[in-house]
Amino acid sequence: MKSKFFPYLLAATLMATAALLAYGMISFQEEPVIDEQQRDVLHVKVQEVFYDTLDAVAEYKGRVSSYEEVALSSEVTGRILSGDVPLKEGQSFKKRDQLIRIYSEDAHATLRSARSSYLQLLAEELADISIDYPKQYDKWKTFFNNIDINEELPPLPEFDSEQERVFLASRNILSEYYAIEQQEINYKKYIIEAPFDGTYKTVNKHVGAVAGVNTELATIIRTDHLEATISVMPVDAEWLVEGMAVELIRENGDRLIGKINRIADFIDLSTQSVSVFVNIYQQIPEIRAGEYVEARFTRSNFIEGYKLPREALLDNNQVYVVTNGQLNLYDVHVVLKMDDHVIINGLPEGTQVVTESLMDVRENQEVETR
Repeated sequence: MKSKFFPYLLAATLMATAALLAYGMISFQEEPVIDEQQRDVLHVKVQEVFYDTLDAVAEYKGRVSSYEEVALSSEVTGRILSGDVPLKEGQSFKKRDQLIRIYSEDAHATLRSARSSYLQLLAEELADISIDYPKQYDKWKTFFNNIDINEELPPLPEFDSEQERVFLASRNILSEYYAIEQQEINYKKYIIEAPFDGTYKTVNKHVGAVAGVNTELATIIRTDHLEATISVMPVDAEWLVEGMAVELIRENGDRLIGKINRIADFIDLSTQSVSVFVNIYQQIPEIRAGEYVEARFTRSNFIEGYKLPREALLDNNQVYVVTNGQLNLYDVHVVLKMDDHVIINGLPEGTQVVTESLMDVRENQEVETR
């Protein structure tokens, strides 16, 4: 019986002995020495504080657009005829050019007929005027002689008395005059003149098509007076004022000066920015609506302080500084906030201030500067 269990007992004894020996060897091993140079040390970007007289400059991107955009619509009915320039998209024109003419021979004939009838009416009344108002006859005779059925009616003579006015009104001299005057106003609607130097942006109807009342014919934009729309952060909008000069830089490096025309009094919900509109008068002929520019807004009065990246500012009035290799929080006074920078004071000159955003750090933490 003993001989049967002996091998198992021997095996268990050997295993226990091996385990004890292994534990002893591990216990007597020396703990590894950690090289201090292998520890992870936080490296932070710093600059030495140096106060200077600064000009506050805010830079933003914006887009140039036309100062005026007008939709041309027909107020009369007729066939579209050629104007002074082709009715084509992209075609430029000058102020007072005839952009669109609408066939008007029938309207012109009706107007000539009305003037002729008015001459007949006035001729019939001149005899009565010479009898009832002899002192006023000459001025009405002159008025009659100045009427040309192919031209606009001349101005009515001034009335010398209430009786004269009543007499002429009772003979339909006044009502017929004003009716023709209304026809003359309507006749001018057959020609659409350019209100400014510009170009066709879109064309909806072409020469030969028939225009109806309220038909949209084309859209024109002004090219001699442009405007740049710049979206700025609310903190920068606070010190911008209308009339302030703005430097605009095109993508090719050309520079020109504009002036702030107006500033929106609300914040755009989608961009959380304020729209600033800058007037551009054509200083560079080839600048076009639709191109992008960089706008530089410069504050008029200079500021004493230190310019710091905005990301380095904590809780609006604190920064990290490095003293004897350790991080420390300091309170500062923010003189001016801009989109990506702030101007501060309150730190001694020569202080090493952290110029980047730090995450998961603590005060008095050891750091190295870079």
